[in-house]
Amino acid sequence: LLPGDRPLAGALAQLVISANLSLFAESGPDGVFTFAAVPPNTYQLLISDPIGSGRATRTVTIAGD
Repeated sequence: LLPGDRPLAGALAQLVISANLSLFAESGPDGVFTFAAVPPNTYQLLISDPIGSGRATRTVTIAGD
């Protein structure tokens, strides 16, 4: 989110599956991004600001259905 709790449209999200494989998604106008068909596991998620002013890294866990 941007200051004032505004969504960040156009951010690049990278989900690191392994050393040689990443999935990418771009956030929409509402700031939401989606990765389809990702197996349950723990991953690194990198978010890059579309104007290049910042980058965030988080560890995320995707649970099964």
